[in-house]
Parts: sequence; C-alpha cells; structure tokens
Amino acid sequence: MKNLYNSKNFHPFVLSLSVNTRIENSPQEDDRFPEALYLPPRDPSSILPKSTQNGETSQEQGEIGKSPFPHIFDRHYKELKLSAIADHVIEASEMWSDDGQGARDSWVNQTLESKELERQNGGHVAKRELWRFNYIGDGAWFYPETRGISAKPDNPFYSKKKKEKGPLERSPFYWKKNRLNELGTEEQVNRNPVKYVRPPGQEAGIIKPSICEQSAIEIATKHGLLDKLPYGKDARRWLKANLPEKAEEFRGREVHGGTIFWDWLKKHPEVPILLTEGWKKTLSAISAGYPALGIAGITMHSEKKSDYPNQTPPLKEELLEYCQPGRGWNLALDQDEKKKTRQNVHKSLLVIGSKLKRRGCKVNIVEWLPSQGKGVDDFLYAHGQEAFEKLVEVANPFATWKVDPRRCLTKGEGKRFIEIKKRWLTFDNLPSHEEALESGFLGIKSPKNTGKSTVLNEYLPGFTEMGLPIFSLSNREQLARSLAKNLGIFYIDDTTAQMRRLLNALALCIDSCHPESKAQIIARDWVGCVVLLDEWTQILLHLLLGETCKKKRIQIITTFVEILRNASLVIALDADLDDVSVNYLKNTTKAEEPIIIHNTIKLPGYTSFIFESKDEWLTKLVAHIADGGTPYIFLSAKNYQSKWGSYDMEKFLKSLFPHRKFLRCDADSVAEPGHPAQGIASSINEYCEANPGAIIIATPTLETGVSIDVDHFTAVFAFGNGIIPENSLRQAAGRVRKPVPRYFYVTKDSKRRYGKKGVTLPDCYWAEHKKFYNDLQQAWIDQSYRLGFLNDEDQRLYQEDPSAPFVPELAMRTLSELATRFNEIAPDYREHVIEGLKREGQKVLPGYITDRDIELSGMNPKNLSASLTDCRNNMYEKHKAEIVKAEDFTDEEDFQQACDRLQKTKEDRDRVRKHKIQKRYGFVSEELIELDDKGIGPKIELLYFTTVGEKFLEARDKALVTPHVNEGAFLLPDVINPLITPKKKVAKIVLEFMTSEKWCRIDLSDGEKKYTNESPELIKFKQGITHPEVRKQLRRVGLGDYKPESTPYNLFKKFLWTAFGIKMKRTNERQSQRKEKRHYFYQISQTTGSLKIKDQVFEYRLKKDEERQKEREKELEENGPPRILELLVMGREIENPIVWPKDRAIV
Repeated sequence: MKNLYNSKNFHPFVLSLSVNTRIENSPQEDDRFPEALYLPPRDPSSILPKSTQNGETSQEQGEIGKSPFPHIFDRHYKELKLSAIADHVIEASEMWSDDGQGARDSWVNQTLESKELERQNGGHVAKRELWRFNYIGDGAWFYPETRGISAKPDNPFYSKKKKEKGPLERSPFYWKKNRLNELGTEEQVNRNPVKYVRPPGQEAGIIKPSICEQSAIEIATKHGLLDKLPYGKDARRWLKANLPEKAEEFRGREVHGGTIFWDWLKKHPEVPILLTEGWKKTLSAISAGYPALGIAGITMHSEKKSDYPNQTPPLKEELLEYCQPGRGWNLALDQDEKKKTRQNVHKSLLVIGSKLKRRGCKVNIVEWLPSQGKGVDDFLYAHGQEAFEKLVEVANPFATWKVDPRRCLTKGEGKRFIEIKKRWLTFDNLPSHEEALESGFLGIKSPKNTGKSTVLNEYLPGFTEMGLPIFSLSNREQLARSLAKNLGIFYIDDTTAQMRRLLNALALCIDSCHPESKAQIIARDWVGCVVLLDEWTQILLHLLLGETCKKKRIQIITTFVEILRNASLVIALDADLDDVSVNYLKNTTKAEEPIIIHNTIKLPGYTSFIFESKDEWLTKLVAHIADGGTPYIFLSAKNYQSKWGSYDMEKFLKSLFPHRKFLRCDADSVAEPGHPAQGIASSINEYCEANPGAIIIATPTLETGVSIDVDHFTAVFAFGNGIIPENSLRQAAGRVRKPVPRYFYVTKDSKRRYGKKGVTLPDCYWAEHKKFYNDLQQAWIDQSYRLGFLNDEDQRLYQEDPSAPFVPELAMRTLSELATRFNEIAPDYREHVIEGLKREGQKVLPGYITDRDIELSGMNPKNLSASLTDCRNNMYEKHKAEIVKAEDFTDEEDFQQACDRLQKTKEDRDRVRKHKIQKRYGFVSEELIELDDKGIGPKIELLYFTTVGEKFLEARDKALVTPHVNEGAFLLPDVINPLITPKKKVAKIVLEFMTSEKWCRIDLSDGEKKYTNESPELIKFKQGITHPEVRKQLRRVGLGDYKPESTPYNLFKKFLWTAFGIKMKRTNERQSQRKEKRHYFYQISQTTGSLKIKDQVFEYRLKKDEERQKEREKELEENGPPRILELLVMGREIENPIVWPKDRAIV
C-alpha cells in the first residue's frame, strides 16, 4: 500500500495519559494469578537504549519525543514508544501521520473505493459529505489492515446515543470543541468516544503488519526455528520455490526474511500466534518477539452474519489461513476494569476460542490483572518482556478457562473466608467449637493428603462432649465404612435398630438417608446434630444425579434437608469445594455467615506421564510388573464385556504373571462374602503390609476415602476412558500417597453427557427438560393432575420475594449446573485432566515406551492389546454361558429379596441378571446377553412402541411417572430420561418418511436389497434427515446429530442403529470399475441386531402389554377414576418441572 503522509507543521500534541499515570497503578493480588506475576511497574527509561538512559542521544532512535521518521509526527511517535514498540517495528509497519487537507483528501479517496458518496449536480462530492471527515484534518496516524486502512484521529469524534435528542440529530459526528459548546459539560461530552475509525463502507480486516528482517529473526530465534527461517539471500530462493506467483510480483524489489515471514509462518504450525486487539498492541507484541495478529475490535473476528444467514459465520479468512491443526493460539485481549466490558470480552474469547478449537488449534487465554495495564502494550511497557513471557507460559488452556468460573471458590459477601497455607491441617487452623456452632456451617477446602480426615479426629470429640450427635454421610459405602473406622463411630450395617436408638454417632451412605431404608433414618431423631459431609461435591453429584438414588430421591432429599435445617453445625470437606456446592448448603441451612477455610498449599508434585495410546499404556504396565514393580491399577469399569474392565485385567495379568498376587477391588468383590476384598477400604494398609508385592486392581469403588500410606506400591497406573468426572480420576490416582510415578491413559473426550442434547448452559438444560414436561402435560398428565401452591405460607413467601429460591428450585438449579458443567468438560476431557494435575503441582510429561519395555512385555503393543482382547472374549463367553445356566427364581418375591441383598455371590449376581433379561425380552440366550450389554434394550423398545406396540406406550410412560408423583414431587430428569414418548414421536416421522412409497420406499424387512451412496433411496433419505428442523428434533430427543457433510449411507446406517438397533452389513461386491468412485454394496442385516430377535420379543411384549391392559381396565372398573391430586409448582413459571403435594414439607 502506498504511504501518503504530509510533512507540514502540526499543532502541539497533548498526551492524554502521562508516563506517571501509567506507572502509578500497582497491581493488586488476585486469586487467578500466580505470585510470580505480582510485578512492580518498570522504569519507563528501560524501553530506551542504554545511551538514552544516561541522557545521551541515540543516533538510531533520537531523543524521546523526536521522531526519527519523516512520515511520523513526534506526538504519534511518543505515543507508540509509550506502548513499548521498537523503532525497527515502527519503521517496517507502513504506518504514517498526516493532518490538514492532505489527511482529509486521502481519507475521502479511500472512502470512494468502498462506498458511493452523495454528489452534487456538477459531479463533485457534496460538501455535507466532506464535512463529515473534517475531524481527520486535525491530524491522525494511519495504518493498513488486510481490507483497507484505518486511522486514529488526534481529536476523536463522539457518536450519539440511540435515544439522544437535540443538536446531536443534525449529525452523528462531533469533535470535542463543538460538543462542549452544545452540551456544556466535560462529563456529557466524554460518553462515546470513537478512537479508531475506518472509511465508511469499508469492511473491518485483520491487522497483519509488515515486519522487517530483524523482527522475523527475533521471532524465529525465540521459538527455536532460526535454522528454518530463510533470510537474506535465501529469502528470494524460498519465495521462488514456494510462491512463484508472488516472486514475480517482487521482481526487482528487495526480498528479505520479513517479506516472506507471514507466508513462511503458514508452513510452520509449531509456532504459536498471539492474537490481540488493535494496531499498537499488535506492534508491541511483535516488538516482544511474538508473531502477532490483531483484530480491530472484540467483535470483529468473524465474517459478517449477513453473508452466512443459515449458519454461524466463520473466522475471517485472514485468520483461517493460520488455523492449521495443532497450531497454538494465545488470545490476549484487553483486561478492562468495567464489568460490562469484561463480560463482552469474555463472550468474544468464547467465540474465538471455540472456532479455533473446531479447526484443531490449541488455544490458550493470556490474562493479567487490570491494575497491571489494560492492554498488551500497557503491560509490556510497565513490566517488560520477561514478565509477559511468564504470563504466556502460565496461560490458561481455553478448555479449562471457560469452565473455571463455574467451579471456583470465591470470597464474596456473606462468608467468613479464612486462607491458610499449611502442609497439614491442625486443630489450631479450625475455628473454636463455639464459633463454628454460631456460624452453623463450616466448609474446608484443602488438597488431597493434607490431613482433612485426620484433623476431624481431634475436632469432633469437642462436639460429642457438648452432647451433640455426629451424623456422617458419604456417597459410597466403602468411603462411609473407612470414615467410620477413622472416627471411631459405627457404620449403619454394623448396628441394629435397637442400637441406633442409643447411639449418638452414625456413618452411612446417603442412599440410605430416608425412613424406608434399612437404616430407617427419621429427621427428627437427629435434631441438633453435627452433620459431617466428607467429599461433599461428590455427595451432591450423587444425590442429584446418581442412578442408585433415583427411586427414592425425593425421600432422600426431604430427609437430608430437614436434618440440615435442624442441625447445630454442618461440616463440608472437599479438595474441590466450589461455589455451587457451598451455595447449596448455605441456602439450605440458612447460615448467615458460613466459615470457609481454604488451604492454598501446593504439595511437592509427583511425575505424571500421559499416554494417548491405550496399547502403549498397557505395554508400560506389563513391562513394569515384569521388571518386578508393584503397581496400583485404577480402572473406570468392572464389566465383563469391557476390554479394560477389572475382571478382564485381573485374568489377563494373572495369565502373564501366575506367581504374583492380585486383588480386584470393585463393586462386586467388596460385597462378595468371603472375597479378600470384602471391606477392604477400611483395612487396605493392613492388607498391603500383610501381602508384600500384592497388586491391587481398583475401580471407582475406591475412588475416594482411602489413604494408602504404606510404602508398598512402586507406581500408579490409571485408565481414564471418560466414564467418571476428570477430578474423580485424579482423586482415584491420588489414593497412593507416596511420591511414586503416575501413568495415565486419558481419552481425548468423554462420550458421556447429561440431558438429551448435552447442553452446556444450566438454563438451557432446565428449558430442555421443561419443554418435554410441557409436551407430556398437554398429552396426558393434565388429565389426572392439576397444579397449585403447597400452602398459604408458601404462596405468601412467593409473593413477597419471587426471586428468593425455594429449596426444590435450588436442587434443580444445582443439578442443572453440575450436569452442564460435566457436559462442558467432556469434549476436552484430557486437557482438563492434564491441567488439573499441573495445578496440583505435578510434573506432567508425555507418556512413552522404550525398546526395553517392549522386550519386558514380550511382544509389541498391538499384539499385547490383541492378547487382552482374546482374554476378554474367552472370559466373556464363559460368563454368558454361566448366566444362561443360572438357577431360576421361584417367584418375583424371591427375586426382589435377592436384588435388595447387599452381599451377593457370583451365583446370586448371575441369577439376578438372568431374571432381568427374561423379564425384559421373554427369553434368555448367550447372543441376547451380548446384545443387551451393547444397549439393544432401549432401541428395540423404541422400535416396538413405534410400530406394533404404539397403543400401549401411553400406559407404559404413565406407569413410570406414577411412582414419582406418589412421592409427592420429582426432579424432572428422573422422569424424562426413561420416557419413550418424546423419542417415539420423532422416530415415527422419520420411519414413515423412510418407508413411504411417496418418499424413500425402503423396506426394512428386505435383506436382499443392496444400497450404495448413489442409491436414490439413500439420497432422498439424506435430504430429509439433514433438514435443519429434522436435525434439531433428533438432537432434542437424543437420537443423534446428522450432519450434511456425511455420506448418505453413513447417515442411514447411523439412524438405524441409534434409533432401532438395526445393523447394516457390507457385501464383498463393489461397483463397476468404470465409476470414478467404486462404492461397496450394503444390505440391511436380518441376522444381527434387533431384527434377529424382533419377532420373538414383539410377540412376548404384546402378550404382556395386553395382560396389563386388562388388569388396568379391571382395576378402573372396580376403583373408579384416579383421584385428583393437589400439586405445587415450585419456581417462577406455572410449568416449572418441580411439583409437590399438599401434605409434604418443602425439600
């Protein structure tokens, strides 16, 4: 671009922000930043050469305030230097200064290229159009963008507000002196200054400055790529070899490393790019040695929405050029002090980061304190390059950055927040018993292995001496048992009903916290107690989302909340205590000033190796055992059909090392009479001491509450496949306290989601479930039930303060927050595990195997994994045969007793599983067991109720709702998730479209018909299923997302399996070789999947449903229609999903 500048004299420039005001702002401490970043302001003179610091004049730069460049005014030069921009960067950047008529004319000429201005009869531009650009005549500096030019006027204009009246209506642009005359006060004038402008009609581009060879060399050196950067004479040769067309453009012109830098950068994705906002900040980052691009404003990162009406606009083309997979991006936008501005910046970062992530880029967010400077240039000027390098080094990965605000523990108002930094928690760190009782709520957040449970042994006896009972709750039985042993109190199963009346301390799992459980917990029996909630965040997640609490969830919540409200003190402990879990207890207990103790100590870290390959992780494990090691192995599952489950791993390792001792600790073994793992949680240290060299294979049963302190294990091997939350995986690996190395396999993303669509916003999660409820209410719920308030008191409270949360609403909102937070973490599961380990102080390195590991394991990773698969197949075949041969139950009562029995043998479990399959499908076979393990049950049910069993669906879903309604209330996910009605409505429409003679004409019973991607039937099917509204409805009910870029066959195959469990099979035939693309032929399999068992299952289900219908009709004839219940809607809207009966207390 041609540089137009005017060398006329100019009027004095007054700095709006002096050097002194820049450096007076000392940074304030903030929980988000490490101590190393609390840096003092830097001396302004340090940005100048040493000669100028002593008052001497540098020939290269000249005195500060005197521009060495004829095309840049002194006032503009000083402004650039106050942004820590080097001279060689300024010189190469193609910016220039101008004022007077020349500045205005160049601006008008640039405007004419992008917008047609109003002209008079003579053809020249109208004066009122030219008048609009008079502010440029006061002086400005201009700089190029990728789509034109922009400028920063010396006197910025001020845009009028939408509802502003009076003199502002004459023109949207006024410079300061006119606004002062018309409005009168400085405060009124300084409302909407527009500092940077571009010609009207010109689209905003990306700031990509030209750089000199010195900057290119500095950047390449900083990233260790100087040997790969062609500079000097090599630059032209590189240009000819890689970009011959551009080389022709530069014929006869100088070519150096800076000339080709941006093109060279495209071919080197290993170099991270820094994205900031504005021209000065971009140049400042380049001066610091970073390849930097800039956006003109926080919302100017993407193409115009009008150009992409039916989709989300992509990032600007100039940014996409550098979005190679694996490229690192450091986003460093302004850190403004205004709350609204910070919110807008946060939204912009979310959009930019998400779009970059979808391109496969690695995104980090660079943040600093607002008091340390607003922009990158302010920070670099005040603190220097070294401090900024530390910021970039500790930048938060985008995946964790966007979730951190939702899982942090803030000080806030209404809390007594105590920060400590102790290796071990002691009695002195806790408040006195009187202070704790006065508060009513004590929360303790402290890292793993800092003595949280140990300090309770000293703290709780003081309450016992006061005559206060101790009521301890946990989310897992093994944790409850271990905690009871450590505290010297009874676990619920070790007591009788008569004993419990006399006890003043009890430990149990929260599943048993209701009157109908074996424990028979009644809230009034524990009035004035001290409630102990160890691993509270895990308890809360289990309470609101756990499957084992589902049947009695409302009874559990009712009893739990009544105990909390009448307790003398609630103590909650967790290494991951956050605002969500604290606020739930605070609002439930009505504690006015909770005491929160936050131990910020970082323990000496372990070394953790992260494997991305399962096979290499397995090789490392086998090699470690073969080398004489004793690993502690944690797996996420126990199932027989799982290749990476505890059953298969135990058998496989035993076959390789028959001389070693293994102990499998999962939900089956710890509850199996006579098994060595029975009750292992409370005695695991004693077991390790008694069995030297024993290898433990654990599952989430020992996820928390176990502390292995003995020097027994030589390493920890943890397998994370995304089933459990990422913090639970880290917790499980932390059970071994000794500093032995950790070896993790962590899947890239978790396939598990809560809700039908896996939404990540709490309000969307609630709205999704509420929508289903409203649909069902219109269908049949309102035929039997009406809605009303619980009682007059609740109605009065609601009218007094509609914004105050009722406890049921609080439970639902907390559930929504926990579920959507898990959904947001799931796509970046591995990143969250790695970042969590780093924050714990661990050293995280990539996992690898050596030739010696392969030698010790006896085979390469691929063959070793195949051996594990063979072992699983053999064991699974045996397991299926044992289920088929299992003894039948005599009646349904005998079956129910076996299900309720906590301790079961292998034979008991096989009998229960056989009866459940028999009850669901009508028969039992080994093939059916395998299909059931693959999840065929819900799929064939949907096929049944979509076709022959449609008339029985309403009764089926009503039967599921009734038990929850009889409880008096329900949390909506407990009702919505098992319902088939929503899925059936959408699936039936797609099925009719698929089989209709008018549309696709696909016969699902025809196993001979051959399909390819070019089949007309599948092409029509793709057109229908990828329609935006159809896609939306399929996602809404959880039947998958069908993207237009997928092939017709893949879409057809995906829908058949996801919805109905129907499989496709590939023939060995292919299309003629004359075709450009030789597609395989596929057929609908009649011998696998749901079609193989369809007839037998449908016959059984029809018979059972007809019998049930006759029973219901007989019951209706005898008892009359069901009574109308008075239900309460708790919340802001009448269709709120939480209902409550008149005779129940608020939960």
